Amino acid sequence: MNMKTINPARFDVNGGYICLWSHWKPDPNLPDPDMPGMKEDLLTYMPRSNEELCMCGSGKPFEACCRQEQYWWPLCADPELEGFSLLAPQSLTFRQIEGAVLRERLMEDDRLNCTDDRPNSGSWSYWGDMTIKTKGVGIVGFGELELKHNHTLVVTVSSDLRRQVLLKFLKEVAGDLLGKPEHKYLSIEVFDKRIGKNRTLQPLQWLSRPVGKG
Repeated sequence: MNMKTINPARFDVNGGYICLWSHWKPDPNLPDPDMPGMKEDLLTYMPRSNEELCMCGSGKPFEACCRQEQYWWPLCADPELEGFSLLAPQSLTFRQIEGAVLRERLMEDDRLNCTDDRPNSGSWSYWGDMTIKTKGVGIVGFGELELKHNHTLVVTVSSDLRRQVLLKFLKEVAGDLLGKPEHKYLSIEVFDKRIGKNRTLQPLQWLSRPVGKG
């Protein structure tokens, strides 16, 4: 998601958060136009008063935590909308798997929606135990799974908590098929309050951030 899709000049960067949402909505170009097959990202602004607890999970008041930070860190919703987490984009790669068996199990699970189905590949969006819809936008997704060449599974998520939820899900449905994954954090785009511009930070830069820690 590109931070340029929202103009930080329109909002008080010290008065709240930006929250990233991923939605799936029907694709009129698909054989079944009623099935969600088109992804759409959305950024929303969430105001926060100084006295309220910071949404990063530190347990500190907002004015003593993220409000003081140089960067405007985006949030993303936790599965089932049970809270919010700081954006931490990352991927998990499982190799040498039995793709045909895994595909069958993923297709049968109601917590997933298949967004691409091909002979040797496939993609799914994780919706969770409860389907959450945003009126006029689509169904909220909390992670993406992609089967490549029928022997590699790549999972992408936007936070550490989402990673934990997806790993628990995969252990439940395919623990006998999957070994230990390769875990990699990805770059993130944030708004730099000092210079008033967006910046792309590599994992080694943003993993050391002080926010979100008690």
